Amino acid sequence: MEMAKYGLPISAVGSMTLLGGTGPVTLAGSLSLQTAEVLAGITLVHLLDPSAPVSFCASIQVLDQRTVLCTFGAPENTLGSLAGIQVAKSLGLPCLANVALCDANTPDFQAGFEKAMSVALVLSAGAEGIGHQGIVGADQGSSLEQLIIDDEWLNCINRLLTGFEVSQDALAMEIIKKVGIGGSFLAEPHTLKNMRKEIWYPRLFNRYDWGTWASKGHRDILKRSQENLDKLLKEYYPQPPVIDKGLENQLSKIEKEAIHALVEQPRHNRPGD
Repeated sequence: MEMAKYGLPISAVGSMTLLGGTGPVTLAGSLSLQTAEVLAGITLVHLLDPSAPVSFCASIQVLDQRTVLCTFGAPENTLGSLAGIQVAKSLGLPCLANVALCDANTPDFQAGFEKAMSVALVLSAGAEGIGHQGIVGADQGSSLEQLIIDDEWLNCINRLLTGFEVSQDALAMEIIKKVGIGGSFLAEPHTLKNMRKEIWYPRLFNRYDWGTWASKGHRDILKRSQENLDKLLKEYYPQPPVIDKGLENQLSKIEKEAIHALVEQPRHNRPGD
């Protein structure tokens, strides 16, 4: 209501129904409940401000009946999101899904599998947005190292979504004829011209052979992300101000004077009392 009152965009309206908790334990039942709640929220926003943009949140989470914890990596989360995307598309609404998340507490195989399984499916199904990154477990904490890892695979996903060019140059028919059977394209100018824009090169993921990887200290992805984080913090933190020092000092002075005035001013004389 506050966002709509000030004309601010609502990125998603969604109650994130909890399977077996705040909603029925069946996917169909929770999807029905969530759809009703989402549409009620969209209606409310529209009544407050008909021009406010809204989107449909397709996210259904799972309450693990053994631990009584909300899960982020359950396959039912993805199934519910896929069904919710179909509902959103049938209504002509943009859709977000709280996926690309995991229940793992460290960036291991479980984390990668749960993230990749859900994000690949929902984006292929037409979702315009996914869940927040840099999360450890199901909203149990945050991690800058995990955020760096997530940034890497998000760049990879962006490459998939970009697709590829089909043109006379990209088809490379003349180059294929020139190189011929059994030839190599490695030294061709066409390769040099296109290799950077056509192929995605990781900054964090490993592409070394075993021997090279071993010679570099057997560093796993968490260790590499920690080293990357240390480098980023050393080079870019704290960030320099985007305004010149003189203006920064003037603004700091105004801020200090305002704080002093508010603290010293008797409470009964303060505006709004």
